[in-house]
Amino acid sequence: MVQPIDQMRAVLHFRKNRDTYNTIRGRLLSARRSYKSADKSERTRRLVKAHSWSVISIQTPVEIHESAFKQLWADDPSISEMKRRLPEALSSVNYRNNKQAYIESFADDKEAQSAIDELIMSENLDEAQKYIIDNVLGVGTVKAPFMLGNNGFTEKMCVDANIISLTGVDKPSTVVVEKYNKICDNICEMFPALNKQLDPYVLQWVAFCYKRNKDGRLDGVDTHDVWFNAINVT
Repeated sequence: MVQPIDQMRAVLHFRKNRDTYNTIRGRLLSARRSYKSADKSERTRRLVKAHSWSVISIQTPVEIHESAFKQLWADDPSISEMKRRLPEALSSVNYRNNKQAYIESFADDKEAQSAIDELIMSENLDEAQKYIIDNVLGVGTVKAPFMLGNNGFTEKMCVDANIISLTGVDKPSTVVVEKYNKICDNICEMFPALNKQLDPYVLQWVAFCYKRNKDGRLDGVDTHDVWFNAINVT
């Protein structure tokens, strides 16, 4: 259970940085709208970007994660060029060989890309999460929602190590989406003031940044400009 002092300080962190978080919320809404309005080839390309963003992030410091992703997708390369860049781009990333294999696998898996896209376009996000868990290498129960949230589908939450440490919940081990959703609901209820105002993904973003501030690893907010620039959302 989150400590009362952390509940209060997370709210204060949000209020102090409200303008920045409102910008992030606007960017996420734009990401969702642009995804929904794009043609299928662009949407599946966005999924490949989101998958690589999620895979690289696993057990990797934010700064290294963003630098690697930026190098990988600089100047909006073709998929084949992106794959060619992987060894150099991931050179400082933890578990780089496995991550390279995961990114290459999904980048080539047109069937999985199409299936996930169809579920997203029908707003069936639970089924999209389940499909990713069951069929996509490198992202499990926790990081599958990250793929969706980064594209603006903010109903989902990524219960990463920072959130686990802050809230005291057990690391999600279930592959049952309904059980994972209950864990996310429980986390949202721990922050009632934020829960009244924010979608789960944005609430998690606030809690994530608050925890990094608390630990002295961040001063302010991680805005993830690198991601938004890669999908042409300003």
